[in-house]
Amino acid sequence: MSFEDETLVQLVKEAEEKGIGIGLTLCVNGLIITGTVIRSKAYFDKLIPKPDESAFSTKDPSEIELARSYFAKLSTPVMRESSEERDDNPKYIHLDNVVMYPSSADHPFVAGLWRGKLSNIDGFSLGIAYWKTRILDEDDEDEQA
Repeated sequence: MSFEDETLVQLVKEAEEKGIGIGLTLCVNGLIITGTVIRSKAYFDKLIPKPDESAFSTKDPSEIELARSYFAKLSTPVMRESSEERDDNPKYIHLDNVVMYPSSADHPFVAGLWRGKLSNIDGFSLGIAYWKTRILDEDDEDEQA
């Protein structure tokens, strides 16, 4: 049984319908993920590399165009699915400017774009949280001693 938070679903719908993105902090199986909600089309537009970018290992324009065509075909069924979701509730959330904070790691890592199932999100908060080292004051130091 899958369950999606109604408020989170509404935020994703707003992003899809009106292009209104908002910064979110998500919790997914203990992993903290921050980013800005974007339309699924914007996600796939950014996901498909441009020929002038250095995303490809080749500089041959025909090979680059072939690769772009492959990525475009890859996203077509997903984009069709996303447009069908507009009538229904979305099943996925798309984020840009993503930073992930693993629970056991000292340093976050950047992912750029992220796509996840709404039913797998355990919780969320509005705004983009960030890692902050706690500064102990004298009372805290006394308690730890």
